[in-house]
Amino acid sequence: MAKTRRVGVFLCSCEGQLDSVLDLPGLAERLSGGAGREELLTFLSPCWCSPLEQPKMKAAIRDSGLEGWVLACCDGEKALRCLVEDRAAGVCRGFAGQIIDLYAFCAAGHKDRGQATDRAERYVRMAAVRSAQRAEGAAERRSVTKRVFVLGGSAVAERFAQDLLGQGIPVVMTTGGASSELLQAEGLTILQDAEPVAVSGSFGQMAVRVSDASGKETVYEAGAIVVALPASCSDEVPSPVPFGEARLSLEELERLALPEAGNSLPASVGLWLEPSEDGADMGFSRRALQAALNILSRGNTEVSIFFRHIPLPGHDGQALYDELRQRGAKFFRLTGQRPEIRKENGRVAVTFQDAACLDVAVKVHLDRIAIIGRPMPSPGTVRAARLMGEPLDAEGFLQKDNVHLYPCGAFRRGVFFLGHCREEITDEGALQELKALEYALVPSLLAGEVEALETIRIDPARCVSCLTCFRACPHQAIEVFQGHPVPRPVAAACLACGLCAALCPGRAIELLCRPVRQVEAEIREACRGNGSRPPVLVFACARSGWRAAEEAGRLGLAVPPDVLFVPVPCACSISEEILMAAFLEGADKVFVAGCHEDNCRSQQGTRAGGKRLERVRGCLEAAGREPSKCLGFFSVASNEPYRLVRVLQGSLEDGRAERFATEGGGS
Repeated sequence: MAKTRRVGVFLCSCEGQLDSVLDLPGLAERLSGGAGREELLTFLSPCWCSPLEQPKMKAAIRDSGLEGWVLACCDGEKALRCLVEDRAAGVCRGFAGQIIDLYAFCAAGHKDRGQATDRAERYVRMAAVRSAQRAEGAAERRSVTKRVFVLGGSAVAERFAQDLLGQGIPVVMTTGGASSELLQAEGLTILQDAEPVAVSGSFGQMAVRVSDASGKETVYEAGAIVVALPASCSDEVPSPVPFGEARLSLEELERLALPEAGNSLPASVGLWLEPSEDGADMGFSRRALQAALNILSRGNTEVSIFFRHIPLPGHDGQALYDELRQRGAKFFRLTGQRPEIRKENGRVAVTFQDAACLDVAVKVHLDRIAIIGRPMPSPGTVRAARLMGEPLDAEGFLQKDNVHLYPCGAFRRGVFFLGHCREEITDEGALQELKALEYALVPSLLAGEVEALETIRIDPARCVSCLTCFRACPHQAIEVFQGHPVPRPVAAACLACGLCAALCPGRAIELLCRPVRQVEAEIREACRGNGSRPPVLVFACARSGWRAAEEAGRLGLAVPPDVLFVPVPCACSISEEILMAAFLEGADKVFVAGCHEDNCRSQQGTRAGGKRLERVRGCLEAAGREPSKCLGFFSVASNEPYRLVRVLQGSLEDGRAERFATEGGGS
């Protein structure tokens, strides 16, 4: 017989705020006693979050022999922080607590007090299941190689390398030309005329195989890999003109401004700062204007600058703009109409309308012109993405728009992106990224090891060595060794998305934070005693759909009363087995709410979750159900509560669960 677990339920009226919308004494009475495999002990208080009640809550957790606890109130974050601080003293016994915002999930938008109390009972029982039936993972220690491999020769890459070397962390760096100061640093290995050809491993224990010009290969072990490739500056114009030698790239403009350039300065130079509709890049514009200032300080060159908006934020940008004017630079503010550029008598003629005098066409003749546009990925970005197993975004950058990976993360643990290889960024922004990366990376490198909790467990008796998990893992957190038929998970690299567990054909993989038996028990609690109104279950990604649902309640938005949200690590963790279990337990409709496709932390979660529904539809049809009316998938971000409510209301009103499937997809 399964062991009964004791779970404490701490009900809070939040100083009377919930009394008008929930029958808390009645809820406590309904919760007391057995509920499946959980024995619930209820504790009522006006405010468990207050300093006066905190000692009572800790004492109840410590003295009642609890194996889990649920804090049901309006805002339990403060109480949770206090409890977490006391884990070292054994107050929480290492088990996972759950917090349920009763107002957000049960009372907001619902005028029927009895109906709201019924929802509260279901949500508390579901949370008790999550707290008590959570598999505990063992702590794993992983050695960390005290070396970083830096791919790229950008300015931010050199600064990062200098900071690491200053802390005694060796660096291997691929670069086209490092500064003399960096070259003299102890612990630095510069790879000239050599390129990485293969990368293996994950955080702490990575290996980069490098091939030189002669074909000789060398393997460098590293704790982490940092991709810091510089971006290229686009100089495309809508109507290309054969400028010949009159056209300058940004790098050529900067070389022209150096004292070593001698007396080769032309009589006139022009800068067009924003040829694209999106405007010019701030970093490139700053470099171009600084070069223009250096040219003005060296001789009698006339400098003309064409722009719509000067992309120079902050006091430093304003100071640079002011100094250029003082040195004699001519600024021409363009209208929405693009200037006409052509060759005339061996020079470049720019005809345009100045915003200061719209009725007059202005023509300026130049000897050289530099066109400063948007950043473009460097040629090495595609190769780097292929080596790391990372995707590129629509513009060819490395994870430019995935909010879950900011500021420097990648899908693969142990790989980091820094600077222009992932987005347009200012020098100040790159410096902030650098500091964030050092904060996350340096302690483990100096300690020589990292500790992480076991996230998944593979049963050798069930594993058939098909390697589905190894091939599917978006974080490359599963290792395979010759002579060992069972793959080995790497806790330090795993993000517990659950894709491997959902795909495993032999059900050999258990996701410890959300095992299938726990989800199935929660489904039973959601559907138990449903009477004539079966619930609508929404399996919501904990980082998107669940947060959007919580925010919808806080805003007072009326979520349909039959809808119950079930938090999951990722949309991809919901297997066909779980979806069918929901229908077998009596759910009327089932939705899966995942992240927008380009914003999934696990890269494939949204796509995998959507595809899984397609396979379940066939089973429903065979059972006589109409899938279009009872099964659906939609994407929602954590900051889209209004969209979440609109999707659910619209779908339930017209009776079609898949109505918003296509609208909800994408980013």
